[in-house]
Amino acid sequence: MQFIKYPSLTNHYTARRQKFIHFDDDYVSTEKIHGSNVSIIVDNENNIEIAKRTALLTEEERTQKPWNTLAQFATEQKELIVSWSDSVRNLANEYGYGTIKQINFYGE
Repeated sequence: MQFIKYPSLTNHYTARRQKFIHFDDDYVSTEKIHGSNVSIIVDNENNIEIAKRTALLTEEERTQKPWNTLAQFATEQKELIVSWSDSVRNLANEYGYGTIKQINFYGE
C-alpha cells in the first residue's frame, strides 16, 4: 500500500477566495479534540492498514494510545470498513472513474 499524507485543512480565508463555500448558508464546524489525524487505508484485496498523519503505524504504535483504539477498531470492524470500501468502489464505477487501487478514509 502507498501512504498518502493526511491533507491539510482549508481555512475560511482560503475558502472565501476559492468561492467553494457559500457564506450565506449555515454550517456547523468542530475543532479537533486531541489532534490525532488518522487514516484507514484499504487496497483492492481488502487489506487494511492504519496510519497517523505522517506514516503508517508501526506494530509498536498499534499498541500505544491513542493509536491502539484505531487499531482495535480496524480489527474488530473489518467487515464494516470493507463495506465502506465497496460503496466507494460502486460509486466510482457508477460515475466512470474506473479501477481504484486503494481507498483512504481520513478522520480525527
